[in-house]
Amino acid sequence: KKKNQRKQEQDKAESLRGEEEAGDDESEGAGEGGERVKDRKKKKQKKHVLHTSEAKGRQLDKQEEEGSKEEAVHEGASDDDDEADGGAERRRKKAKKQKGAQGANRDEEDAPQAQTQARAAPAPRPAVRPSFPFSTDDTDHAETPHEAYEDVAPMLSILARILGKKPKQLRVYDPYYCGGAVKEHMRALGFPNCYNEQQDFYDFAERGGAGPGPFDALVTNPPYSGSHVERLFKYCSRNPSVPVFLLLPHFFYTEPYYKHTVGAPSYLGNLFFLCPGITRRYRYQPPAWMAAKDEPPPESIAPFPSFWYCSAGKNTKQLLKRWRAAHEA
Repeated sequence: KKKNQRKQEQDKAESLRGEEEAGDDESEGAGEGGERVKDRKKKKQKKHVLHTSEAKGRQLDKQEEEGSKEEAVHEGASDDDDEADGGAERRRKKAKKQKGAQGANRDEEDAPQAQTQARAAPAPRPAVRPSFPFSTDDTDHAETPHEAYEDVAPMLSILARILGKKPKQLRVYDPYYCGGAVKEHMRALGFPNCYNEQQDFYDFAERGGAGPGPFDALVTNPPYSGSHVERLFKYCSRNPSVPVFLLLPHFFYTEPYYKHTVGAPSYLGNLFFLCPGITRRYRYQPPAWMAAKDEPPPESIAPFPSFWYCSAGKNTKQLLKRWRAAHEA
């Protein structure tokens, strides 16, 4: 026991000496090698900073790499968008080109129709009074409106079928020339074969002079002055087989010569009237050269009701039967 105690005491003493020596060494280290300690601490701090910087660098590199990936994704998306936009632009250009080609084709296809419509437009009225090879009264010069021809066109179509013709084959004769617009109106309605020239109707009708040649229907709005209507009525009564469609004011059937011509029993059986309606009047257009006079003419003239005096000769009853059937249907 004593040996053990002594050994323990010796160990304890040695331990104390060791601690003192360590303290002395530490003091000497503090005095003589303090710089090394400081260097070691600085190295540790630098090492710590280095590790921290490297960690931060790795983190930044990682973030930068991720950012690069995102940027690459965005750039790819942008490229896709640009490509999509470019594709859309190319598609728009292609569609526009195709549309232009289709428009050109339509223009080529519609060219005949456009030409037909251009031909169907009323002829421009001269601003200077034209000269005529026969005597005229300026008050008689007023063009018939298109709507009046529209009203009589179904009758002419039925007449053409009765005669075994198409409307375009029907030969229409208007013996009184005003400004030539009647041919344009008739062409627009499907009757291009219309004769209306500056010729004296009475030279043909009363004296056997040059005329229109064979025709299928006489369609006219005659001059109202003088004896024009009476002479026209006489021509019709002498040629009862000729289909006629005469646009006249209502009061002409009250004239004394009416009952001796188209109002005579021999002719009256085939005569009928085509009226636009009680409240509707045809308005006639005076020519432009009338404005050069002291008093400018009105834009249109409708001083009285007017309607069509019609006869299809021996085909009148058949024409009216077909017309009624078409309207009832």
